[in-house]
Amino acid sequence: GAYQFYAAWAGDSMTTPANSTTNTINVTAAPKTSPTLTLQSSSASVTPGQTVTLSGTITPSASGSVSISQSVNGSAFTQVGTASLSAGAYSYQQAIAGPGTYQYRASFAGNDQLNAAQSAVASVSSAQAVPTPDYTMYIVGGVVVAAVALAVAYFFMKGKKK
Repeated sequence: GAYQFYAAWAGDSMTTPANSTTNTINVTAAPKTSPTLTLQSSSASVTPGQTVTLSGTITPSASGSVSISQSVNGSAFTQVGTASLSAGAYSYQQAIAGPGTYQYRASFAGNDQLNAAQSAVASVSSAQAVPTPDYTMYIVGGVVVAAVALAVAYFFMKGKKK
């Protein structure tokens, strides 16, 4: 806004009152800075039910919070939570519900000094774990077959000696 000022002297017994000319100063708000918001995932590939940590920073540092949004298999991004900023850093835990491709994005709404900002997308893929075959049954079966074969061979050889 515009501010006007002048100097005034009320006078005394030896001088008369006096006023200076009026001066105007225009004050404008400092321009906002565009921050950089980062986002990374603790893992790029998980199995359903596991949790990933989504973390990042805002530079220059700010207080407040960031919104975390998620897209599943190319769907529209929807907000899944918020993370508080502490010394310009944040962290958020997200459980991966099922198989698919999950994309995450962090958003900062801005404040008096900083413009709004959005991070790049961090991707996490999730697939069902491939079960490891249990070979125990095959091993036990093989041992039993081998034992029977040895027993048959033994009795066959014993019968031939007579």
